[in-house]
Amino acid sequence: MTNRLVIINDSGVTAGGATKLALDAALGAAGRGWDVSYLTQAGGMDARLVLAGVKVHGISGARVSRDSPRAAMRTGLWNKAALDAVTKFISQHDTPDTVYHLHNWAHFLSPAVFKALRPVEERLVLTTHDYFLACGNGGQYDFQKNEVCTRVGNSLPCLMTRCDRQSAMHKAWRVTRHAVRSNTFPLKRFRGQLAVIHQRQGPFFERAGLPPQRIRTIANPIEPYSSSRIQAEENASVLFIGRLGVEKGADVAAEAARQAGMKMVFAGDGPMFEDLAKEYPDAHFAGFCNRDQLAALAAKARCVIVPSRLAEPFGLVAGEALWSGLPVLISGVAFLSGDIVDAGAGLTFDPLKIDTVVSALIEIRDNTPRVEQMSRAAFSDTAALANSLDSWLDAYASLYRSVQPNPSKLEIAS
Repeated sequence: MTNRLVIINDSGVTAGGATKLALDAALGAAGRGWDVSYLTQAGGMDARLVLAGVKVHGISGARVSRDSPRAAMRTGLWNKAALDAVTKFISQHDTPDTVYHLHNWAHFLSPAVFKALRPVEERLVLTTHDYFLACGNGGQYDFQKNEVCTRVGNSLPCLMTRCDRQSAMHKAWRVTRHAVRSNTFPLKRFRGQLAVIHQRQGPFFERAGLPPQRIRTIANPIEPYSSSRIQAEENASVLFIGRLGVEKGADVAAEAARQAGMKMVFAGDGPMFEDLAKEYPDAHFAGFCNRDQLAALAAKARCVIVPSRLAEPFGLVAGEALWSGLPVLISGVAFLSGDIVDAGAGLTFDPLKIDTVVSALIEIRDNTPRVEQMSRAAFSDTAALANSLDSWLDAYASLYRSVQPNPSKLEIAS
């Protein structure tokens, strides 16, 4: 019997780690003989899907961030087109053993997707690349105080806190959307499985009402930039990879590198691009880079810096750097920070205290023997921090099997 899998995600084009993983799941399952469908926003689509035999189903409409403010408030709360499309797909294509895997939903699909998935909820796997199921702003973060938030979403303390990065009105909209999601999809009654990408994520969702037995930990898959160790000790630049936004700490990296007198290289785009380029003319801004371009920049880097102000649950950037032999300087609030320091593969700092970031960079700049030690540790001693693509696909195949009603009758390709 052929295994059938339906991947549902906001986007079909890689613009961040979440969509990359959704695509990896679809392509990996198809490569292992699964019958895979991919439901997403119509428009741009990764060409590899069709080449791999994945059936692509586009849903009309615009992402919340690209809509007019009024339309965004409406479709962001309830995207009827997404509801209708997913509902129709299930009515026409569902079988008793079909597994549904939902990745990102907050930027296009909206809480409406959960109503569509309700009839198949027992066969639903969710992967949490963020905190939108537990927190209205998706980050478990108070953007006004620049600190990690442990309040329960839409609790009285949450409602009384001005935490949104934009405005009080936007906070009210996020509160409303969170309420819509909670009413449509109460976590305490969830019958499927939630996959977190680091075990320290679990408590956030448990506080939001999700039963702990519904939570599994599956670390992200890592593909290093280089199959041999990058000799970081021979390089000089500091590399930042990702969205140039306040929450990612791009400004922290730029200022710390300037104070440390080190060459700063940014690979990525985002709302801070123009301001940073103007304020830090000595830094190099490469813009959005493909895999080969990232590998070329990594080959010249002394370290990768991950100065996120958010409690990053994993961070593909950190893992890919480590497995390539690059020391990682990482924010202390990131979940991987302790693992990296324990492995001797990097340094940690407080992104809200620039002097701690500068000190870490100066250590990297001046202590070449230690940089070499960290590089070797990163390359040789961090395998347990993540999955390879094959082991990640194995873990999800096992999770898919756990939500199928008759798994013993099905052969799970591996």
